[in-house]
Amino acid sequence: MPVYKAHKYIYTAVESILNQSYSDIELILIDDCGNDDSIEMVKNNFNDDRIKYYYNEKNMGIAYSRNRGIELAKGEYIALMDDDDIAPLNRLKDEVEYLENHPDIDAIGGRYCAIDEDGNVLRYSDDTLQNPNYIKACLMFFDPLGNGSMLFRKRVVEENNIRFMDDCQGMEDYRFWVGFSKYGKITNLKEVMLYWRDVKNNETNRAINDRQNLRKTKFAEIQRYAILSNGFKFTNDELNFITTMLPEGRLNNTASIEDVKRLHQLLVSMAMQARDLGLDNFEEIKVACRKQLSRRLEYSEAWDI
Repeated sequence: MPVYKAHKYIYTAVESILNQSYSDIELILIDDCGNDDSIEMVKNNFNDDRIKYYYNEKNMGIAYSRNRGIELAKGEYIALMDDDDIAPLNRLKDEVEYLENHPDIDAIGGRYCAIDEDGNVLRYSDDTLQNPNYIKACLMFFDPLGNGSMLFRKRVVEENNIRFMDDCQGMEDYRFWVGFSKYGKITNLKEVMLYWRDVKNNETNRAINDRQNLRKTKFAEIQRYAILSNGFKFTNDELNFITTMLPEGRLNNTASIEDVKRLHQLLVSMAMQARDLGLDNFEEIKVACRKQLSRRLEYSEAWDI
């Protein structure tokens, strides 16, 4: 759990971890020099030797702090948690049991429930994806995972040198899970595994609201990385077209019929390449491509009547 100016929420976040029904844990807190009393608040309110305190010499950012926590962790499994979120009581128990019973799966998460500053429910995420092959396919277009709900096998990140990357405009998790999916299988439980604090000053909302162009560019960069890392061959112009047509979030521009036709051709090419490459998620890639084309077609001149 990276900690940065978390005075208002850190108590609830830490309490939700220490009260887990699965108790054989260590809670690694990485103080990222927020210059407030967040760590002192934890020390004054929790006398629990499962808490381990570490301090960055200067503010290094969330990617550095997450990576440091992963390196320091002694357990077989690593759970991610932000300093303003809340974990349901059975989160760790349910996720650990799943990985114990499914040795072919390397990471697991769940649904999230967005809450406001006072803990009131704002909304629930969509139903989670469970098929690991489909999750890997979807990661070429968007991030279908709730980062703060995830539990993963440490050996996968160690053996393959997977790390969180800096300067991702609040999408460090998206880039991380694309890298993880190259080596490990990912799935989700159907239940809520995270209460995510949706507040104006969190990193994701700051990036969306204050650095829109930078975030748009970074999202496209991660998409390109995901497509290429799956073995697909496209020109730079083709990749730029795909990412321009399939940006993050809700589409707010109308595509021409000619652009939709070109996108269709490129997505068909992707499916054909997946078949020729013998990818084990060929069928799931076809489904993901069809859904992305349908998403783009919905906001196109095809409906200008």
